[in-house]
Formats: sequence, C-alpha cells, structure tokens
Amino acid sequence: MPYNPNACPIHPEMDLESVIDLVVAAFNRHIDTHHSHDECCGGTRKLGCLTPFEQLVHDGQKPPFLLINCPDSRLANLFGSQNPGLYFAAAPIAAHVPAEPPVMRFARTHAPWLMHPAKCFAALCGGNDALHLWANVDYAIRVLEIETVIIMGHTECGGLNAATNGNGVGGYAGLYVAQLSPVVKAVLRKNPHLNGQALKDEVCRENVRCSVRNMQRYIDTLSQRTQPKVVGLLWDMKIAALLSLGSNVPAGKDDFVPIAGPS
Repeated sequence: MPYNPNACPIHPEMDLESVIDLVVAAFNRHIDTHHSHDECCGGTRKLGCLTPFEQLVHDGQKPPFLLINCPDSRLANLFGSQNPGLYFAAAPIAAHVPAEPPVMRFARTHAPWLMHPAKCFAALCGGNDALHLWANVDYAIRVLEIETVIIMGHTECGGLNAATNGNGVGGYAGLYVAQLSPVVKAVLRKNPHLNGQALKDEVCRENVRCSVRNMQRYIDTLSQRTQPKVVGLLWDMKIAALLSLGSNVPAGKDDFVPIAGPS
C-alpha cells in the first residue's frame, strides 16, 4: 500500500516498495521547496538566478553550529527539512561524546606527525568509535569554523537504558554501549540508592554533563583565536520539555533548567 505520512503518527510496517516511495516523495518535496524558481523568477529560471539551496551548492556549506544528536528516529525531524545548511551533524549513540583518546590528544597537540600511528594504536585499543566522532568534530571546528557546538541528549534513550541495565545488546552496538558504562557508574557513585526510572533519568542527565566536559577539554586545547561555545541540552520526551545545562548553577540546585515545552 502507498505510504501516507498523514495517516498515523506511528509509522506502520512498510515493505521495500513503500520505503522507496517514501524516499522519492521526500526528495520531490525537497526539489519543489529548494529548487523552484516560482517566487524569484516567476516560474522560469533566469540566467544567474540561484535559489538559497543552489547558492549553498555553489558556495559550499557554512553552518553556524554543530549538532551532536542521538540517531534515535524520534529525534530525526527536530529541525525539519526546511533549513538546509543550518547545521553540521554527528549522530553517535546517545549523543555521547567520549573522552578524546589520550594518545590522539598527545599527537594532536604535541606531535602532529604521530597522528597516523597514534590512530592505529587507538583503534587497536577499541577507540574506533571515538575516532569517527572526533573526525566529525575536528572538521566542523577547524575547517567549517562553526561557532557553537550543541550536544542534544534525550530521555528514554535505548543506548543509555541498555548501559544502565547491564548492556546485553551484543554485536557492534554492544561495543559502543560499553563506552556508556562510566556514565552509569558516575551516577551510582554519587547516588548509590537510585534505581528504576529515577536512575535512568539521572543517567541521561549525567551523559550530557560528561559529553559537555569532554567536548570542552578538546576545545580548550585548540589554538584558534575564536573558540566555539558548547551548549548541553536534554530533550525530556516524557514531558515534552527541552532543558538546558546551566554553567553557573548554585551548588545543590538542579543544573538543568527548562527553556521550552508546555507552560
């Protein structure tokens, strides 16, 4: 059956033909929206006229921020498809930013000629996932010169829930989930009696705190004159609220403050 995106917010099971139909429909909407000259040229393209998207293709991307977001499908349309060029994206599981591998940090800051052998050593030590993320971050900051890094965590995260429950995922996913276990341990060291939903929620918060710290440590080593700002956000799916990690919060107070959601 043809895919009808307006039929139900929960997508039904889809066969291959329906999936391809969905992709084609999305692509056609993109063409209609971003390659149409109806507004600027009255429907007939004039010599030298470029739509905003075509200008992006011609001039190259210059996004103002890097968005580190979980690949969870429920977050996919946060910014919609109406803003091409708005942000550079990285999507590690749980939006987790692991610590930069020490051997890579030393090579990057003290001996650039060691970067390749250091990469091989870090990979042998199980740091491949971190290397992929840091490659995205490095390109966004040094090459694209983005001004802001947004780390967008969320509650009800499958990766963090798996780490909280003792992993058990297996396969490649299990290898990455294992990198999240220090977040769980940090929460339990501070709150040994937490359990159930309260533990899962606090792990999601600690993940954002940890990721922001790791990102800031990387940025602090850069020699760029203007360093990007790091912002930690948490999307609480249960209450449909967006929380921001404050930088100057009095001790003993909740360090996440709501900035959007139901009034």
